[in-house]
Amino acid sequence: MMRRVLVFDINSLNMSGRLTRDCELNYTSNSLPILKFTLANNRGVRRSSSWERQAQFFDCVIFGSRAESLTFLLKRGVQVVLSGSLVCENWHDKRTGEGKSKYSILVNDIQILNSSVKTQKTNDSQSQDGFYEDIPF
Repeated sequence: MMRRVLVFDINSLNMSGRLTRDCELNYTSNSLPILKFTLANNRGVRRSSSWERQAQFFDCVIFGSRAESLTFLLKRGVQVVLSGSLVCENWHDKRTGEGKSKYSILVNDIQILNSSVKTQKTNDSQSQDGFYEDIPF
């Protein structure tokens, strides 16, 4: 007897890039957090004898508690590496009835490589930094 094995297609991607703007946190009607952002990814394209960068832009989505915790970290210019899957949303335009679709990345894991978010020093830390400058050795 031959067994049937159910095998799903592979839908997995890894990507790096920078956020084009600050992320947006919203909530579904069931209070599920949704974090959305756009990732700019540069790919090399050969033109004659030189290479050029060609920017590509991808809409990304994170659901759940991670969405809330990442809100303050994912700002414009932050460089990230992410892994996830490609999802396609389909709908009909209410005015025209035309079928529409949009692809986005459902993020499973994200790592921040560097941050352009600048932290402000408090008055206490500024005075402590100055303290060590007065030591003569």
